[in-house]
Amino acid sequence: ANAIEHSRLYHGLERRLMDLRKAHQRQKEDQESLLRMERLSVMGETSAIVAHELRNPLVSIGGFARSLERSLEEGDPNRQFATIITEEVARLERIINDLLDFIRPQKRLRRNVVADELVRRTIERMEHQLREQDIPLELDLQTDAAELSCHPGEFQQVVQNLVMNAMQAVNGGGKITVRTRQLAGGIEVAVIDDGPGFAPDLAEKMFAPFFSSKASGSGLGLTICSQIVRSHGGVLNAENRAEGGALFSFILPLPRTQADPAAGADGIGPEDG
Repeated sequence: ANAIEHSRLYHGLERRLMDLRKAHQRQKEDQESLLRMERLSVMGETSAIVAHELRNPLVSIGGFARSLERSLEEGDPNRQFATIITEEVARLERIINDLLDFIRPQKRLRRNVVADELVRRTIERMEHQLREQDIPLELDLQTDAAELSCHPGEFQQVVQNLVMNAMQAVNGGGKITVRTRQLAGGIEVAVIDDGPGFAPDLAEKMFAPFFSSKASGSGLGLTICSQIVRSHGGVLNAENRAEGGALFSFILPLPRTQADPAAGADGIGPEDG
């Protein structure tokens, strides 16, 4: 009886020791998470100050460079240098804008919009770039008049960024398809390209801040897209296609009245009372 009791007490102490170790590990992880959040907060504030301070002189440099470029004759070798300055200033301004989009608080200015119509308008704004690069784009819109509750500008920003990435992937040698379809409780928007796809080891890194496989990228485009989609309660996904190319898609939830056909105009179904 004593041996059984001792064995029971020993196993009880062992379980408590394991629980204490797990609690200690969770506490350590929480502390590390808080420290990371604090560092990111300080970095965000510092980045915002630096970005604002850099923007004003960049605007002045860009303005002077464009004026200089226009004043020089076509054959003047200095015109090429002025053009390079203009292009590099524009690239820096894009990086600063991406940085500010990443660190500024998200505004909640949402309204119900027809998803297919918003996708169509986004692509219409990009038709000139597509024609310039001779890239065919096919629209496969299948959600009819289904609506989403979203910030229209942010939704368009995600679609535009994914299409721009697809354009760089095909590089004039393939086709892009933008597809929408309605799922159970949500709408999926997919951008499909015929490019080379991406290395499997990049799948987890590509949504991380400041990671870019392109020499001229800021590394914030997909991070901002992921942030916008998550803030709308959705998910963003990237995968290589078996037949070649890549597929980037995001799913946003439908408003409750559409997600639940039994719900009334106020979103309350008969079972809610």
